[in-house]
Amino acid sequence: FRRVLFRSLNPQVAARVAGCFDVWTKLAEASKHKAHRELERLVRSGLSSNTHEIVQKAVEASTAVL
Repeated sequence: FRRVLFRSLNPQVAARVAGCFDVWTKLAEASKHKAHRELERLVRSGLSSNTHEIVQKAVEASTAVL
């Protein structure tokens, strides 16, 4: 559902919404791992270039912390 939502949004709106993914560091440990998996799925789901870049940065940041 989430991936479909991102693909159906205007690319600029999707990129702005994706900026919210930087809050994953405040999650409980188990939730951090779930968030990381979902971010990886989003990266592989065919997002617009702007959204892909933002989500990819969140994945890279989460990889460095996990």
